[in-house]
Amino acid sequence: MDNGYTWTEKFESEYINLLSWGVQYTAGRQPGSFYVNRSTINPAGNHLWVYIDYCSDYGETFTTYFHGEPAPQASNYPENFSAHNIELKWDDPVEGVLPYAYLVLMSDISFEAIEIPIDNVAVPDSDNARNILYGVEKCTFTNLIPATVYYLKIFPYTSNGDLINYKTEGGGINTMKMTKE
Repeated sequence: MDNGYTWTEKFESEYINLLSWGVQYTAGRQPGSFYVNRSTINPAGNHLWVYIDYCSDYGETFTTYFHGEPAPQASNYPENFSAHNIELKWDDPVEGVLPYAYLVLMSDISFEAIEIPIDNVAVPDSDNARNILYGVEKCTFTNLIPATVYYLKIFPYTSNGDLINYKTEGGGINTMKMTKE
């Protein structure tokens, strides 16, 4: 039926056997842009070949992206893998005197076994202590003893080095976590 519309062929693809190829069309985000997704089984029959043709000029030109052979398997597993970690997360304050960083201390004995830090004496990072800069909002202790309860305290502080000033009123913020077996 002639409805009075005319069209101009702008592109003719290579021959596609629709009995073995799947073809889908998707509109793009910009006017005149669209995607053509073509897929078929490779000749060996063990995986899918996918071609994505993209056009941004009303069918004048196409860029084809090919996703063929799957990438080979990785050669090795990661080393020093441990599920015996504790990760703490928090939200930094946004009002008042903001901390320079936080001191996070840990013990596998009790909260009382964690010594309260002393102003003007910086505590270096160690297996049981982490200094975390303001803005990072998390701290991780790794390679801990399985099925063990750990006690943790966090102390915000201003300045650093000999001028370090810890917030210690109330003994810090406490939490306890247990590692998995």
